[in-house]
Amino acid sequence: MKTFIFPFLACCFLAFNALASKGVEIRHETQFCAAEVYFRYPDRNPPQEEIDKSNRERTTVTLREYITLTATLDGKELPEGTRCDWSAVEGGEYFKIEVDDVDEKPGQVTVNINTLAKTRQTLKVKAEVDGVEQVVEFTLIPPQGLMYAGAESPFRQAEEEAAKVGCTAGLSALRILRVYPLNVSFTNLYSLEQHAGYEPDPLPDHPLVSEHAPSPDPARVSVTNEVYDSTNCLYPPALIDAFSGSIGWTWKCRWQIFGCTDDPQGGRYTKEKVLWDFNTDQVFSIRRDPDTGTVHYRIQKFKGLNKNDPGIVTATSN
Repeated sequence: MKTFIFPFLACCFLAFNALASKGVEIRHETQFCAAEVYFRYPDRNPPQEEIDKSNRERTTVTLREYITLTATLDGKELPEGTRCDWSAVEGGEYFKIEVDDVDEKPGQVTVNINTLAKTRQTLKVKAEVDGVEQVVEFTLIPPQGLMYAGAESPFRQAEEEAAKVGCTAGLSALRILRVYPLNVSFTNLYSLEQHAGYEPDPLPDHPLVSEHAPSPDPARVSVTNEVYDSTNCLYPPALIDAFSGSIGWTWKCRWQIFGCTDDPQGGRYTKEKVLWDFNTDQVFSIRRDPDTGTVHYRIQKFKGLNKNDPGIVTATSN
């Protein structure tokens, strides 16, 4: 009998190891690559292979990111009918696992990260295939700072649009705020500017003074983790030629940056969490030099956003 026991035990041992040695892996792919990838290239246009590489390799993530997880067996897609169970191992309060089409994509799910995390967290997700488990881990980093990154001046796109209606004199700029860190993607967050009053109120009754009319729809944060604010003082040349003296006014603005539980469409959206909520003045001044006749334009915004800095000041003279 002993001659039959050892081969049987050996067969059991081999069978157990055959199961344990199955190459169950979890491939992951973020929806967007990290913002820092774009900053490696002066034109902010990285080759697609760099973007794809970041999507496959990045394990630092942030609020409102989506990560596609795919379980594989011995480097291949799961065979039809193979059962794959997914579960949260750690940090489950900060994400949910959404099961994709089981028939079309067996073994594939999406990790949907919410906006609840206030500090750095570890996220772990487990896949179990035929009794064999594998865990993938991510580091969740909430937003760590909002800073202005300067202004693109003149803002050619605005000048080209204004020129179509004969407004070619004045000042234009694209003001840029940047969300940090750059090793994640905040492009599923949104920004919204709202009107918060005038100074003086009412505004001066003057042809160079305009009312504040911000867009009612939130703007998506860019793939470079940036929020853009277009600022323009563009007029028909005849209006500037007739101007003398000086004039100034202020738009009071309220800014919010937040996550949504859905994609804003047609002005409808649901805020999940407001991450930044602050007031800022947009201060305009236009002055003609009495000696030279030169017209000076100046716009200041986001003062005090970074400690005691003056904010973004854009000025020019014609």
